[in-house]
Amino acid sequence: SKIYDEYIGCDYYQYIRNKFKNISDNLVSGSSHLDIGCGTGNLLEYSDSLGFKAKGIDVSPGMIKVARSKLNLNIDLSCTNFFELVGTSWDIITANNDVINYIAVDYELTDILNHVSGLLLQNGICYADVVSDYDILENWEYSGHSHTDLKTFRCNVSYKVENHNYPTGLVKRDWEIKENNQWVKKESEIEVLRGISVDEIISASEKNNLSVSLSEFPNGNIEIFIVKH
Repeated sequence: SKIYDEYIGCDYYQYIRNKFKNISDNLVSGSSHLDIGCGTGNLLEYSDSLGFKAKGIDVSPGMIKVARSKLNLNIDLSCTNFFELVGTSWDIITANNDVINYIAVDYELTDILNHVSGLLLQNGICYADVVSDYDILENWEYSGHSHTDLKTFRCNVSYKVENHNYPTGLVKRDWEIKENNQWVKKESEIEVLRGISVDEIISASEKNNLSVSLSEFPNGNIEIFIVKH
C-alpha cells in the first residue's frame, strides 16, 4: 500500500483530489463525506483538510491499518462491508479506484445504487469511477504492464477476461521487493471485477430516482456523478 501511494497511484489520486474539490465546492465546511473503499486514506486526508467530516470504510484490514497510522484521529475509519453500513446519512459519497466494479461481482448495480441512495442526504451527491464492460472485453485479454522504481520494487500487472457473457476480468499483480540487495518474490495479488456499461448505470439510476451524468475516458472507463433529489 505504501508503494502504491507513493509510486503507482500518485497521478490518479491527484486527479481524484482535484475532481473532489470541484464537485464539493458548493458544500459548506463540516459537511459529511463517506469514502467507500477508502484504501490507505488518500482522499480522506484531503477531504479532512477541506473541512469535511470524513469517514472511510474498506474490507481490507491491512488498508485500514495503514490509514489509521497516518490519518488524523478525527477521521472515522471502519473495516466493514458497504452493505453493512446503515443508519447514517451523508452529503457526499465517493467510490473510486474501481470499488463499484468489485462490489458488482456479487451484487446488481440497481441494488448498489439503492443502498447509495439510502445513505445520501437529500440533494446529496455521489462521485465514482468504474471500469466499463467495453474496456474489459476489448482491452484486457492477456494484456498487462509493469511498475518499478528500479530500486525497491517491481510489479508486473496482467489482465485476463474471465467471463465474456457477464463481462468479468481478473487482475494479477506479481510483486518483487528488494531486500538485502536481493529481489524477493512476494505473494501475488489477484482481484476480480465486473465491467459496467453506460446503459446499466443509467437504468440503475432511474430505478432509484437518482439524477446521473456520465463522462467517458478514452479507454471507455466511466466517471459517474449522481445527485439525490
